Amino acid sequence: MVRFFVVCFLFVLTFKVSGQEVPLTPGLVIDTVHCKSDIKQSYALYLPKSYTINSTWPVIFFYDPAARGSVPLKLYSSLAEKYQCILVGSNNSRNGPLNAAQVSEQAILKDVRTRISIAPNKLFISGFLF
Repeated sequence: MVRFFVVCFLFVLTFKVSGQEVPLTPGLVIDTVHCKSDIKQSYALYLPKSYTINSTWPVIFFYDPAARGSVPLKLYSSLAEKYQCILVGSNNSRNGPLNAAQVSEQAILKDVRTRISIAPNKLFISGFLF
């Protein structure tokens, strides 16, 4: 009986934690940010240490063939600091059907626009292979 309650407690705790929004902390690579409009879609995010919502920021979106969103962000975070730009890496877009990549791209762009102060005329896309 005790095991049953322990399992129930852990299940509720896991559900509660997974529903919480991840804090967007400047200067850290955040491995997973779930899109609000489609929680199946997620991305990694890097905000420069000097990021504030009081100004708009250029964004580089990375698309890796194996959907490793945080890999390019970890490698290029020093460049993001130097050139003062935001880095976003898709955790869903991968080699395969074009439709799946488009769905991921649209969900991520919509989410980034609602959460982060971006410069709409300074959005860049990069592939990544490591």
